Amino acid sequence: MTRSYRQKTKIAVAAEVKARPEDVSFLTEEEIALLEDEADQEVQQELKDKEIERVKASIRSRKRREASLEGEMVTVLIDVPGHSDRITVDGSVYFHGHSYVVPYGLSQMVHEIMFRAWQHEWNVGGANSNDYRRPTNTQLNMANLHQVPTINLSRQF
Repeated sequence: MTRSYRQKTKIAVAAEVKARPEDVSFLTEEEIALLEDEADQEVQQELKDKEIERVKASIRSRKRREASLEGEMVTVLIDVPGHSDRITVDGSVYFHGHSYVVPYGLSQMVHEIMFRAWQHEWNVGGANSNDYRRPTNTQLNMANLHQVPTINLSRQF
């Protein structure tokens, strides 16, 4: 009788499970309890070290900004077309219509993303181009009426 690959794998895994060091019977219950306590302490220390490193990186970043090592901070207004409501960069979300203070390099990236989004909108027909556009203060009077473009609606065949 030949065994399939899956059956051979199950047998190999079962043999490996039986040979785990946790199944060693020459350790006493007290020794196992001490080992579990040591493992718990090591895991807690690893978690604490990670948290210390995260806080230290945050403080380092703030100090660099204060010392102007990370570059100038600029304000960016997010203006994306109607098919989108946000920009996500490195896990940070920037919502349409909001202003954010970001480093200059990030502002360049955000402006590039907004440009590409609007370029895509125009390439697909500009269906949503006016959804978020701010109203302009356009006024018509007799002095500039000749500058208004006219549309000829009569069909010529």
